Amino acid sequence: MVVPPSTAAHVAIRRAARERGLSRLLTAGLARAPCAWLVLLLVGTACHAPSPRIAVDSPWGEVRADELSTAANLVQDLERMFPRVRDLLPATRDVLPEIWVQDVPTYYRWWEHDDADGFFVPGTNRIHLRALAANGTLEHELVHLLLDETWSTLPAAVEEGLCDLVSVELVPSTGPAVRASRASGASLALGGLTFAIDYRGWTSLARISAEPVDPLGALASHRADPASATRDREVRGVGFLVAERIVERHGYRGLLALCDLARRRGLDAVPASTLAQAADLAPGTDEVWRDAIRETVSAPELRRLALRFEQQIAEQLVRDAARMDGPIDEADFFARAAPRLRLLGDVESIPLGDLTPIRAAFEDLRRKRANR
Repeated sequence: MVVPPSTAAHVAIRRAARERGLSRLLTAGLARAPCAWLVLLLVGTACHAPSPRIAVDSPWGEVRADELSTAANLVQDLERMFPRVRDLLPATRDVLPEIWVQDVPTYYRWWEHDDADGFFVPGTNRIHLRALAANGTLEHELVHLLLDETWSTLPAAVEEGLCDLVSVELVPSTGPAVRASRASGASLALGGLTFAIDYRGWTSLARISAEPVDPLGALASHRADPASATRDREVRGVGFLVAERIVERHGYRGLLALCDLARRRGLDAVPASTLAQAADLAPGTDEVWRDAIRETVSAPELRRLALRFEQQIAEQLVRDAARMDGPIDEADFFARAAPRLRLLGDVESIPLGDLTPIRAAFEDLRRKRANR
């Protein structure tokens, strides 16, 4: 994730001004005066989060943390992954990161990123990571750090997708979780997703609906930070789908070539239609996009999707159980009915009886209905 300092500074200075009784200065328009800007500069400086107290240097950058063991462990990861990320990508900057490990990633004191495991701040070469960040977060943020100016026309949504893609390639164990999350987002961008639940001889449907987003519109988002979008999950899903399909077909250099061509033509960003065509997503009908999403989902991703929407699936299972003859408990239902889950339009399926959280949600819903 990329956090634009100018946006963060605006928010933080406003907050600091209220705290320090400077709101009249701002609202009266005096901030245009040189002395006012000096005040704002001092306030903005005071807004920065304090640096972690321990620093450990390495040939690949500096890591700061409040505990020596935390910094030392991350230095090992950095020394292992930094050269791999740099060697994987064409057109990278000759820079080294400064990494801050924090309980909650924070650049400004009043702006904690509770929902992010990490972010990169352009212009500082600094990466902020959560102390217990998920695997792949370091690799994701290193991509943001290393992309040089040749990549500057890559829309923000696709840049996020590129970062996800590199992290998945270098940390394969994260692949199912990342792909499931992005498939979910891309599906919701198209208005939702539908699960088919197959029984012996019949099928029911569990639908998850959402307000649709134009996929090409999501791709057209250029330098706006996707994390600030109201439909962040959908934007990231579309960006990852496009980035993965382009790299599968043309490699990282093929994606870079699109960026370079846009720069030479004087464009601010690679056109969304160009990206969709390179990803074999033209003419861009919903069904073309849905087919592409289904291609990214195999059994491991499907299991994670099922758990992401376990409540909706359990509710449909309860409705299905009510159609069956005679009383049936949780164990009997999954043994007798043997429900299997798949995405509508796909053939690969998984047995729902193997997913303990869904069995528990099913039984909990049945008990609640029985006690009404």
